[in-house]
Amino acid sequence: MSFGARLVLGVVAALFGAAMLAIAPSMEKPIAIAGFGAFCFTIAGACLLRGRIAQMCGSLIASGVLLAGAFYFVHELILQHWWSASRGEPSLSNATRFLGVYGLPALAYLVYARFGFAAAKRHTGPGTARAPHAAPADTDSIRNDDRTSS
Repeated sequence: MSFGARLVLGVVAALFGAAMLAIAPSMEKPIAIAGFGAFCFTIAGACLLRGRIAQMCGSLIASGVLLAGAFYFVHELILQHWWSASRGEPSLSNATRFLGVYGLPALAYLVYARFGFAAAKRHTGPGTARAPHAAPADTDSIRNDDRTSS
């Protein structure tokens, strides 16, 4: 992602996080609102930081998404809400869709980043790939050829 996009997304996420923390004490469920604020700050961290710390923030986000999807799925399984009339109503089928659309990519990121413990990989964009290095020349054969041709 370009620096400009990361900057805008990170600043907006940080502002949302600050707003959530500011309104949390006056809300009905302040812990949930503060948790969403922390989630927003984690998104800001993933956007504005680099290297392993950014991967750790990304892994925290992916873990949150995966845990939310798993909780949603188990909750609907316990309540036995198999189908719903619309996608806006909770059901096991919608929980399965959530896990497929958001949970699988989150799991893939967690495997890729090894929860931030993998070495940060340098991403190269289009046109930035380096040409492969040529194998070193066999200097002994060149020297031998020079001696025999004289």
